[in-house]
Amino acid sequence: MHLTKRLSWLTLIFSIPLNLLLPSYGRDIAIEVFNDSSVFSDTDDHWANLCIDGIGTEGLMRGYLNGIFRPDRTMTRSEFAAVMIQAFPNAPSLREAPDFSDVADDFWGKAAISTAYEKGFLTGYPDNLFKPAQPISRVQSIVVLANTQKLSPSANSGAILQRYFEDASAIPTYAKSLTAASTQQALIVNYPTVSKLRPNDGITRGEAAALLCRLNSAGTDARYFVNDQYIATAVLIMRSASVIRHFKFKPFEHEGEQMIPTIKANVAG
Repeated sequence: MHLTKRLSWLTLIFSIPLNLLLPSYGRDIAIEVFNDSSVFSDTDDHWANLCIDGIGTEGLMRGYLNGIFRPDRTMTRSEFAAVMIQAFPNAPSLREAPDFSDVADDFWGKAAISTAYEKGFLTGYPDNLFKPAQPISRVQSIVVLANTQKLSPSANSGAILQRYFEDASAIPTYAKSLTAASTQQALIVNYPTVSKLRPNDGITRGEAAALLCRLNSAGTDARYFVNDQYIATAVLIMRSASVIRHFKFKPFEHEGEQMIPTIKANVAG
């Protein structure tokens, strides 16, 4: 499904200068990569390569020096904050950001952290801490993205999570309802085992790209580049039916536009 109004947020998500994603370099050496085959030199064998390269082919993502993407690099809270404010620039400010005691004035991500807090994407910790270098977990990322979609919490979240995930018991209580709602919308991508959410593992750049592909239904059809075998909802439904070629879920709202997330199942016959 193509929207008449092209969303611009995926264009910006992975266009963050390298001095933001890797502050130790201290300078902007991010480069644009355009190829007809593999966009990034280190994603050929990655499970989310079609998603990553599909966006990159149209110039919607940028790699690091020498055209690498580093798909297995774990994202920190500050890096995820930078991604979120560029992905959703029109999100309203909801509160005033505190002056976190562990975020120095000259820290590369200070402005991004403040803005992400103001917009309600991320919160702080007790004692006025933000913990910018701490990895952000997969379930935390899912909750943040679910909130941007204004998904309604699921009343029967426990049953839904138990149905789809072997490790449902490891999902923190605060995240259960929105994780269940995200599952129902087929937004969650699990690799290598689709039934294992690994909720408390740090999310990687490749995993974050896959989640963002699931949210995108603009222009590129990038959402369809995530292999169905890694989408829990799609796999379970395909197992329960003899032939499934196309199905839709309840529409959800994103920045004033109504989208219908569609899964295309790869079924033989």
